[in-house]
Amino acid sequence: MADASADDYEIALEASGFGWFNIIVLIIGFPVTMAIIFATSLLSYAMTAMKCDVEMSNNERGFMNGSCYYGMLLGGLFWGFASDAFGRKPAIILSHVTDFIFAFALSFCSTVRWFSAYKFLCGICISGGFLSFMTYVSEVHSHKHRARVMFGMGMMLSISAGVLPCMALGILAIDRFDLPMANSTWSNWHCFLCVGSLPSLIVGIAFIFMPESPRFDLTKGNMQRAAKTITTMRKMAFKKEVRANEEPIKLANPSGGEKQKKFDWKGIKESFTKRNIICAVLIFLIEFFALMCQNTMRLWQPVMIAVAEEDKHDNFTIEFCSVVDLMNKPPPPPKQCHAVVKPDMYYSNFYSVGLCLIAFIISIVIVKYVGIKIVLISFLFVSFVFVIALRFIKGMIGMVFALGLFLSAEFVIAAALMNAIAQIFPTNVRNTVLSVNQIIGRLGSIIGNHVFPLLFYYGCDPPIIWLALSVVVSIVAAIFIPIPKRRELL
Repeated sequence: MADASADDYEIALEASGFGWFNIIVLIIGFPVTMAIIFATSLLSYAMTAMKCDVEMSNNERGFMNGSCYYGMLLGGLFWGFASDAFGRKPAIILSHVTDFIFAFALSFCSTVRWFSAYKFLCGICISGGFLSFMTYVSEVHSHKHRARVMFGMGMMLSISAGVLPCMALGILAIDRFDLPMANSTWSNWHCFLCVGSLPSLIVGIAFIFMPESPRFDLTKGNMQRAAKTITTMRKMAFKKEVRANEEPIKLANPSGGEKQKKFDWKGIKESFTKRNIICAVLIFLIEFFALMCQNTMRLWQPVMIAVAEEDKHDNFTIEFCSVVDLMNKPPPPPKQCHAVVKPDMYYSNFYSVGLCLIAFIISIVIVKYVGIKIVLISFLFVSFVFVIALRFIKGMIGMVFALGLFLSAEFVIAAALMNAIAQIFPTNVRNTVLSVNQIIGRLGSIIGNHVFPLLFYYGCDPPIIWLALSVVVSIVAAIFIPIPKRRELL
């Protein structure tokens, strides 16, 4: 009965076409991706401007970068169960509104302890909103559009990462201002953090006006609401013949005419077949190493580029090893500290964003012909090549180019893994699997942000070897993932 329901739903979804409803979902997707990127990356951009106001070592930088992931690690599974039990819409709204509250409070902090505490709380909140939205996106798009739309969301992540240097140029790179407050001052970097909290508020308000996922409604036995949503999608389609279709939507009830319980434990148990468990383990393994590499390099990239730009002179050869040496230098005494924020520090990040966009355009074009698995393995190989190249390339442009291509490949890999989960796992466990996948990935991010600064003390080779070995393990795991050529959205 469940299979019949899935077929009926997929047919109805495909018949609704692609239109303004889908565009609205993707428009909302932009602040969603901004919220998750800002939650993890704002502090790494602000660190250069705040280094004289907040004393911190490399290890404390790593801890602050990792504190958001600790929260994601704790909140991921809770939000996964909540979304699968109560719906995608309430999880998305509650997650983003609470993230806004804590992110706004973060902008008034002035010590490493409070920064870490509020980033931890932001991590708990935002972890549910992003994955619930990604599940929502996969469930309101037919198989014809699903893979490309999911990669499109990955492209939005890279564009959102490009918004950060734009914000930094407009707020951090201008002349410093200090507004007096009760016991301290409110400066450029406080304003930067405050602006970074707004995307979550936008999503929380916007999604109040969106319908629940029709696939979720169907699974829970809400046939009328599911049919109404799909009818609305059909009326908003671009094609005139699709809009003119007045045939009633017919969906089979997977629960045999009764509404399902909030937690369908029997259905969840039946969903974890031997094949699905093997797929999950392999995907989790790749996610662990992929996000460890991606988020470690993404969060340390602004710091490394800022260090290189700040100490650049005619006789200084910019390469990865020389940057690592500079980062190992002890910080100057507070009285000698000067927070130099040059626009050039942020221009370099635009190269990475541009390369990410190109990588996603390529993946969107080829995924239709070669499938998710080939895309995954290909970009894992690209990331391996350029992490090795990072060790030998000289010059700022070369280093930024290698970093950008490595991060671009890792962004595509993460999107491909979410796409694979959407194809393989059924509705009643899909968001839970995505949440566990996120937990595994965030654990990798935490370990990466703690291990990476420790490896700096041993020179430039250990970080490169560590990243390269991580990619090799991921390639081996990807080879054995049994992703089907076509999987209906169950």
